[in-house]
Amino acid sequence: MRPTIVTGNPIRFIIGADAVKPEQLAELYKTVGWRFDAAEGSEGDAAGDDAGGEGPAERGPLERLGRLIAGSSLVVTAWDGPALVGFGRCLTDGAFIGYVNNVAVRPQYWRRGIGRRLVEKLMAEYPGVLFMVSANADVVPFFERLGFRGYQTTWMARDPQGD
Repeated sequence: MRPTIVTGNPIRFIIGADAVKPEQLAELYKTVGWRFDAAEGSEGDAAGDDAGGEGPAERGPLERLGRLIAGSSLVVTAWDGPALVGFGRCLTDGAFIGYVNNVAVRPQYWRRGIGRRLVEKLMAEYPGVLFMVSANADVVPFFERLGFRGYQTTWMARDPQGD
Protein backbone atom coordinates (compact mmCIF):
# COMPACT_ATOMS: atom_id res chain seq x y z
CA MET A 1 0.00 0.00 0.00
CA ARG A 2 1.44 3.37 -1.00
CA PRO A 3 0.92 6.38 1.24
CA THR A 4 -0.80 9.36 -0.25
CA ILE A 5 1.67 11.69 -1.93
CA VAL A 6 0.76 15.28 -1.24
CA THR A 7 2.19 17.64 -3.83
CA GLY A 8 2.77 21.33 -3.48
CA ASN A 9 3.46 21.28 0.25
CA PRO A 10 6.90 22.28 1.49
CA ILE A 11 8.99 19.29 2.52
CA ARG A 12 9.39 19.10 6.31
CA PHE A 13 12.58 17.71 7.82
CA ILE A 14 12.42 16.15 11.26
CA ILE A 15 15.46 15.29 13.35
CA GLY A 16 14.95 12.33 15.66
CA ALA A 17 14.21 8.64 15.56
CA ASP A 18 10.75 9.03 17.07
CA ALA A 19 9.40 10.59 13.87
CA VAL A 20 9.44 7.37 11.83
CA LYS A 21 7.95 3.92 12.35
CA PRO A 22 9.50 0.72 10.96
CA GLU A 23 6.47 0.18 8.70
CA GLN A 24 6.98 3.59 7.10
CA LEU A 25 10.68 2.95 6.56
CA ALA A 26 9.96 -0.48 5.06
CA GLU A 27 7.60 1.07 2.54
CA LEU A 28 10.16 3.76 1.62
CA TYR A 29 12.89 1.14 1.20
CA LYS A 30 10.64 -0.84 -1.15
CA THR A 31 10.21 2.22 -3.39
CA VAL A 32 13.98 2.47 -3.89
CA GLY A 33 14.40 -1.28 -4.35
CA TRP A 34 16.18 -2.02 -1.08
CA ARG A 35 15.72 -5.38 0.59
CA PHE A 36 15.23 -4.76 4.26
CA ASP A 37 14.41 -8.40 5.00
CA ALA A 38 17.63 -10.03 3.75
CA ALA A 39 18.69 -11.07 7.24
CA GLU A 40 15.44 -12.97 7.72
CA GLY A 41 16.44 -15.79 5.41
CA SER A 42 13.85 -17.11 2.99
CA GLU A 43 10.96 -15.40 4.71
CA GLY A 44 10.51 -12.48 2.33
CA ASP A 45 8.44 -9.47 3.16
CA ALA A 46 5.75 -10.69 0.75
CA ALA A 47 4.97 -13.56 3.12
CA GLY A 48 3.77 -11.16 5.78
CA ASP A 49 2.03 -8.58 3.64
CA ASP A 50 -1.39 -10.20 3.71
CA ALA A 51 -1.01 -12.17 6.90
CA GLY A 52 -2.44 -9.35 8.98
CA GLY A 53 -0.87 -10.79 12.11
CA GLU A 54 2.37 -10.83 13.97
CA GLY A 55 3.87 -13.95 12.42
CA PRO A 56 7.63 -14.41 12.08
CA ALA A 57 7.74 -13.07 8.51
CA GLU A 58 5.97 -9.87 9.57
CA ARG A 59 7.62 -9.34 12.95
CA GLY A 60 11.22 -10.15 11.97
CA PRO A 61 12.05 -7.54 9.32
CA LEU A 62 10.04 -4.80 11.00
CA GLU A 63 11.65 -5.54 14.35
CA ARG A 64 15.08 -5.29 12.70
CA LEU A 65 14.14 -1.96 11.10
CA GLY A 66 13.04 -0.77 14.53
CA ARG A 67 16.48 -1.63 15.85
CA LEU A 68 18.09 0.13 12.84
CA ILE A 69 16.18 3.30 13.70
CA ALA A 70 16.73 3.12 17.46
CA GLY A 71 20.41 2.19 17.15
CA SER A 72 21.28 5.17 14.97
CA SER A 73 23.21 8.08 16.43
CA LEU A 74 20.95 10.43 14.51
CA VAL A 75 17.98 10.04 12.17
CA VAL A 76 16.65 12.72 9.82
CA THR A 77 13.41 12.22 7.90
CA ALA A 78 11.74 14.19 5.12
CA TRP A 79 7.96 14.44 4.87
CA ASP A 80 5.49 15.65 2.28
CA GLY A 81 2.35 16.01 4.35
CA PRO A 82 1.85 12.61 6.00
CA ALA A 83 4.09 10.75 3.54
CA LEU A 84 7.67 9.77 4.41
CA VAL A 85 9.65 10.79 1.33
CA GLY A 86 13.21 10.64 2.64
CA PHE A 87 15.31 9.02 5.35
CA GLY A 88 18.93 9.26 6.42
CA ARG A 89 20.88 8.20 9.45
CA CYS A 90 24.37 8.28 10.80
CA LEU A 91 26.46 6.34 13.27
CA THR A 92 29.14 8.30 15.06
CA ASP A 93 31.22 8.64 18.19
CA GLY A 94 30.42 12.35 18.00
CA ALA A 95 34.08 13.32 18.26
CA PHE A 96 36.17 11.90 15.43
CA ILE A 97 34.40 9.55 13.02
CA GLY A 98 30.92 9.29 11.56
CA TYR A 99 29.29 7.07 8.97
CA VAL A 100 26.40 8.33 6.83
CA ASN A 101 24.16 5.39 6.06
CA ASN A 102 20.85 4.42 4.51
CA VAL A 103 20.06 7.69 2.73
CA ALA A 104 16.91 6.99 0.72
CA VAL A 105 14.55 9.31 -1.13
CA ARG A 106 11.33 8.23 -2.78
CA PRO A 107 12.07 8.16 -6.57
CA GLN A 108 9.35 10.64 -7.52
CA TYR A 109 11.13 13.15 -5.21
CA TRP A 110 14.62 12.77 -6.69
CA ARG A 111 16.41 15.88 -7.96
CA ARG A 112 14.67 18.18 -5.50
CA GLY A 113 17.57 18.53 -3.04
CA ILE A 114 16.01 16.27 -0.41
CA GLY A 115 18.91 13.81 -0.26
CA ARG A 116 21.37 16.69 -0.02
CA ARG A 117 19.46 18.26 2.85
CA LEU A 118 19.20 14.94 4.69
CA VAL A 119 22.98 14.45 4.55
CA GLU A 120 23.74 18.08 5.41
CA LYS A 121 21.43 17.96 8.43
CA LEU A 122 23.05 14.74 9.67
CA MET A 123 26.56 16.17 9.44
CA ALA A 124 25.59 19.59 10.85
CA GLU A 125 24.76 17.98 14.18
CA TYR A 126 28.40 16.86 14.54
CA PRO A 127 30.72 19.68 13.44
CA GLY A 128 34.36 18.68 13.08
CA VAL A 129 33.60 14.96 12.66
CA LEU A 130 35.10 13.14 9.66
CA PHE A 131 32.15 11.51 7.89
CA MET A 132 32.50 8.48 5.66
CA VAL A 133 30.04 6.78 3.36
CA SER A 134 30.03 3.48 1.50
CA ALA A 135 28.30 4.10 -1.82
CA ASN A 136 27.35 2.17 -4.93
CA ALA A 137 28.91 3.54 -8.11
CA ASP A 138 25.62 5.10 -9.26
CA VAL A 139 25.44 7.44 -6.25
CA VAL A 140 29.13 8.36 -6.01
CA PRO A 141 28.56 11.61 -7.97
CA PHE A 142 25.85 12.62 -5.47
CA PHE A 143 28.21 12.23 -2.53
CA GLU A 144 31.06 13.92 -4.42
CA ARG A 145 28.83 16.98 -4.90
CA LEU A 146 28.48 17.05 -1.10
CA GLY A 147 32.26 17.14 -0.64
CA PHE A 148 32.99 13.45 -0.12
CA ARG A 149 36.19 12.21 -1.78
CA GLY A 150 37.41 8.72 -2.48
CA TYR A 151 40.38 7.39 -0.54
CA GLN A 152 42.80 4.70 -1.57
CA THR A 153 41.64 2.28 1.06
CA THR A 154 39.81 -0.99 1.26
CA TRP A 155 36.43 -1.48 2.84
CA MET A 156 36.09 -4.86 4.40
CA ALA A 157 32.95 -6.48 5.75
CA ARG A 158 31.92 -9.64 7.50
CA ASP A 159 28.38 -10.34 6.34
CA PRO A 160 26.45 -12.66 8.68
CA GLN A 161 24.21 -13.67 5.76
CA GLY A 162 27.18 -14.53 3.55
CA ASP A 163 26.04 -12.17 0.75
